[in-house]
Amino acid sequence: MKKLHLLLLIAFLSLPLAALAEDDGEKIFIVQQYSYDPGESDGNREIGLSLCGTRCNALSGNFASYLKPGGWRLIRSASNQEVALELDYPFIKGRCICVGDEYRVKWYDPVCTENKP
Repeated sequence: MKKLHLLLLIAFLSLPLAALAEDDGEKIFIVQQYSYDPGESDGNREIGLSLCGTRCNALSGNFASYLKPGGWRLIRSASNQEVALELDYPFIKGRCICVGDEYRVKWYDPVCTENKP
């Protein structure tokens, strides 16, 4: 009888994990800070930092359907992640270092009962 209770408890606790694995939602990266590393090139730091600002902040806008009615739930999946992007332009080389948090985006409709937390 105890084994049956233990098995039921394990099955009950694994249900939220299975539901989470089914619908990961869209992933976005919200940038907290960024920097420019010229590496071995002698790139202009101001131009490099400006380009890195544009490149790193573009990571935040990957989720295209902002206009869906209802709302959004942001669920943090990783914090203080570092992403390196290469700058390979004819006039400037180096890399951008973007630091931010990764979130899963889930559509939240307060009227629909199946989406309520």
